[in-house]
Amino acid sequence: MTNLERMRAAAARPKSSRPSPRPAAKQPKPAASPHPPKAPATPPANASPPGSLAKRPRQRVPRLPHGAQLSMSYSAADEVNGEWSGSLTVPVDEQEALDFQGRAMTLFGLCIALDRYFRRHLSEQAAKEATP
Repeated sequence: MTNLERMRAAAARPKSSRPSPRPAAKQPKPAASPHPPKAPATPPANASPPGSLAKRPRQRVPRLPHGAQLSMSYSAADEVNGEWSGSLTVPVDEQEALDFQGRAMTLFGLCIALDRYFRRHLSEQAAKEATP
């Protein structure tokens, strides 16, 4: 009987007459530990319920203001180590804009770097405003 004939015969049989899968091998129980069991850790107050997909509450990060511009370019002058460079221009008001510039080996790395420059500027501004 060829494999094709066996597959056809198995498909034609009703499901109840098909052989059941082999039972899993029993694993030996681990030896009892000489140490006393640890007390369960108390979850933090903002923890998600057990079984929930949410791992931890995310910090709210403000979005870039309307009109922010991101420009990037890739330089492949060096065949081995190409480099991304770019700038993030954030309007402060109608007359003024902040310009953050950076370089990185990857596009994602450049985006992260420019975002960090902007976030650092925001935290420095907040610190200046907080001190009298």
